Formats: sequence, structure tokens, C-alpha cells
Amino acid sequence: MPGKEDTYHWALVVGPKNEKEEKQGDQGKGTRYHAKHGITAEGQMEWLFEEKKTSMLPTSALLVRVLIAKVENKDRLQSILRNTPFKQGVVGWNCVAWVQEALQSLEADGKALGTGVTEWTKVKTSAMEYCQRKREEHRFDSWIKL
Repeated sequence: MPGKEDTYHWALVVGPKNEKEEKQGDQGKGTRYHAKHGITAEGQMEWLFEEKKTSMLPTSALLVRVLIAKVENKDRLQSILRNTPFKQGVVGWNCVAWVQEALQSLEADGKALGTGVTEWTKVKTSAMEYCQRKREEHRFDSWIKL
């Protein structure tokens, strides 16, 4: 991709703004929604949707988090994300494209999210600039080699 955003795996993570907030014993947990590669019974690669509980703390799999919006209606958000389509076999389609399309669907809905920035170019630019700053600070040196 021209902006090198496909250097990273992209996902949408829904969780508390402060990872130390505790709600019903689920301290530091959020839910990760993303497109990931899977293998069919025939041994073919395909894109799969994954919705999984995840820690909100930094890990080797979750390098950075960028706050983009407040969730107003979690059920509506989940429905939109679960129904954001995959484009199997489309050259260049990947997890980045899925996040972009999911954000566009959430923005068009106008009810799942409250205050925030969901315009793709702004989200992508902000995330990539933040990631670049952290790379320059050697934050990821012990986790990955890019």
C-alpha cells in the first residue's frame, strides 16, 4: 500500500479508555474485531472475522492503540462490525481495507458511535504517525523487527 499501512495488522478494539477501569471483573479487557487469515478445509487461505476478548495493555500483538470514538450503542456497533463484508479473492484487500470499510459503515450509521473521529484518512494518518514516533523511540525493538 502506498502509505505502508499494510506494514501492520489492523483491528478495531473496543474497551475502556483507561485500561485499568474495571467493570464486572473484566479489568483491562476489551474486544478485538478484525479480519484475519484462516485456512479452509481444502487448504485455501481466506479472510475470517474474529471477535475476541483481549487485554488492553501493550503486548507484542497490540503495539499501539489510537482512540477514535466513544461507543454509544455497543449492540449496534457489534452488529455493524460482524456484518462488515469480506472480499475474498480481491487483490489488495486486507485487514486495513476491512478496518476502513468498518469505520465507513459505523460513520454512515451515525448511532453506534458518539464523539470521535472516524474519517479514514485522519484515523490512518494519526495511527501511522503515532506508530512511526514510537518506532523512532525504539519502543518496539524488543518485540518486532520491521
